[in-house]
Amino acid sequence: MGKASLEEKTYMYMPKKDYAVYYYKDDEIDEIPLHYHEFYEILFLIDGNLDYIIGDEIYHLQKGDLLFIPPGVFHNPIIHNFDIPYERYVVWISVFAMNKIFELDEDADMFKDESVNKLFLFRTEGYTRIALEGKFRELFNSYEEKKFCYKSEGYSIITQILTLYNRELYNRSQNIINGTTDTLISSILHYINANIAQDLSLDKISSVFFTNKYTISHKFKDIMKISYYQYVIQKRLSIGKQYLLEGMPANTVYKVCGFSDYACFYRAFKKEYGFSPSKLKEVHREYMNIE
Repeated sequence: MGKASLEEKTYMYMPKKDYAVYYYKDDEIDEIPLHYHEFYEILFLIDGNLDYIIGDEIYHLQKGDLLFIPPGVFHNPIIHNFDIPYERYVVWISVFAMNKIFELDEDADMFKDESVNKLFLFRTEGYTRIALEGKFRELFNSYEEKKFCYKSEGYSIITQILTLYNRELYNRSQNIINGTTDTLISSILHYINANIAQDLSLDKISSVFFTNKYTISHKFKDIMKISYYQYVIQKRLSIGKQYLLEGMPANTVYKVCGFSDYACFYRAFKKEYGFSPSKLKEVHREYMNIE
């Protein structure tokens, strides 16, 4: 099989080297499955009735919430209903572009601090919320109109948003909200992450959490919008992908990711990404350096 199509890879890589800005107002939308990207995502919630899964945390969102999602982190929205339209701004920022911002001010990269790298939600209220929504509106309009020097203007606005967020992180502000960790599903997500190379069968999970495996399977699919086994495979593959990019041999990667043998890992990898493990570095270089 040849190279995977752009469509097969854009969920993972950006087709641009800088950033993209979107505005959505949905009163109906297909379920968005659990996924991740090789770029940063910023979401500003204008309105809606939803939770958001990021990593192994579940966040209860309210209007004015700002989400920061780093590369490689699984996430998806759980929309409860559309009595209130799901309205938001979304900004995608390539690793290349974000590194340019970090070069200007290394303090901007708060995710390098492991003590804050899972603090994804910034809750805004009052004047801060109004001002921040104005910044996103300004950023979106600039991106859509593409007037002279719009990229410089966009980088400036993105940097202002990052500065606000990073100061809140640095000061350990009460506006930085932790995810929910006391539910069955969030506890299972934590367990999977901590035991990715071990037995993660439903029978094992059932015995660990003293809960019927069919109950777990049904509740997991209902909340996560993906089956339990699909989630485990995707997590193992994403971790395997990172090990491969770091130079670990493929015949070692499959073991540390919990696959029973290399053939199983190879088939799952190619089905998920559209190319073989041996092609990963080539694809990664192509898309991380795209002009």
